[in-house]
Amino acid sequence: MLLLAVGLVYGADESAVNSHSFYGTVLVGEANAANGATICVDGSGDDCISVSPAGEYGGAAANADKLVAICETGDTISFTITGTGCSGTSTLTQTCDPVSVTELALDFGGTCGTSDSTSSGGGGGGGGGSGGGFASPSVGSVTDISDDAGFQSGEATAVTLTQGDSTTIVVDDTTYSITLATLTDEFVVIEYNGDFITLQPGETSRIDLDGDGVADVSVKLSSIEGGEASLEFTKLQELKPRADDDGSAEGTEKDGAKVSGERGPVTGVIVVIAIVLLGLVGYFIYLRRPK
Repeated sequence: MLLLAVGLVYGADESAVNSHSFYGTVLVGEANAANGATICVDGSGDDCISVSPAGEYGGAAANADKLVAICETGDTISFTITGTGCSGTSTLTQTCDPVSVTELALDFGGTCGTSDSTSSGGGGGGGGGSGGGFASPSVGSVTDISDDAGFQSGEATAVTLTQGDSTTIVVDDTTYSITLATLTDEFVVIEYNGDFITLQPGETSRIDLDGDGVADVSVKLSSIEGGEASLEFTKLQELKPRADDDGSAEGTEKDGAKVSGERGPVTGVIVVIAIVLLGLVGYFIYLRRPK
């Protein structure tokens, strides 16, 4: 029961920032939005991203640009599109589902030409509004820390990543990848096994990589500087439930109870014999007493 409780606590997302990321197709007046037009989320982090190529924004890959809204469950996210020649464009809305990545087809009314403004690409967006500048995607370098002596002994192992980079860790002979999916000036979004967590500098989250209910590694975002995130990975040393030959941890407890039960009668017999012997000795002493 204690191990289960620990597992539940470790599995919790401790991050304070909730983000909902988007990518997909974009139409204006039933035609593909022009390459270079700018799509923004308004009032939910004020992030922006450029249309590229025509009719598309962002991408599904972990290291691809995405439009990121900072929001809470149930918040309304507003989408707008701007650019040279844009007129009569409508505003679209979507309900926030924090820590999610959604493929969303945007279909604006009106007309829109190519934007003169340049958006600085980035995981979660290009032209970065109040949410801070977003880093451009990296080539997706991989850092394997599984054999690092410090990591294996439970020490914090520092790794510097930029957007699209990943760290690999081996748990029970299986290699797992933890990817820096989104990097901004204020927070990062980390992806593992199709799940996402958001961290601000100084925050830590514990991750269960193999899905057994017990956290395997903790990830701390130390800092964000110069388009790079400094992360600390620590291997957790929790004791996992031991299984018996049938694969059941419960069986071990039952076997222990059975052994205790078998020893119980033997102990009782020894006690009875001791009492009888003490009685005989006492009776013998009584008969030999002086008259």
